[in-house]
Amino acid sequence: LLHGSDEAEVLDYDYFCAATGYRRVWPVAPQSLTYKEYLTETRNHIQEVADAANGVLVVGGGAVGIEMAAELKLTMPHIKVTLAHSRDKLLSSEGLSDECKDVALDLLRDANVDVLLNHRLESYDPTETSDGSTSYLAKFTNGNTVMAGVVIVGVSQSVPATDFFPATA
Repeated sequence: LLHGSDEAEVLDYDYFCAATGYRRVWPVAPQSLTYKEYLTETRNHIQEVADAANGVLVVGGGAVGIEMAAELKLTMPHIKVTLAHSRDKLLSSEGLSDECKDVALDLLRDANVDVLLNHRLESYDPTETSDGSTSYLAKFTNGNTVMAGVVIVGVSQSVPATDFFPATA
């Protein structure tokens, strides 16, 4: 089907390349299909983060996690932002120099983002706080724990976006 139409069109081709990327979950990528829904979705997220009494935990020190943590701290400097990464260097899956990875770490710390390296997330469970709100107790495989009002998982979920292909493909 052509975008915005109910009419199908058949195209002949010799080679077909579909660069669909991966699906990302909210809030890393918006899920809304209309502008109005997007505004509601993001407004709710912004309010949730602003109200997060125990700050925000961003899980994953790749490009997405780093950007999420830095943007949150830039736009809401009053909230506590913690970035947890499972490896000993940020951007560990990227083909970048150690110098570049170290600069990313320095820049995050300069922005007052708490960075926890060698912290692989095991679980995060909702916990009622003394004021009746909900926070999350994040547990890491190294035994450490962090309490956070909001948890954002910025780790790639390797789910290809190819469900439009016929099953025979």
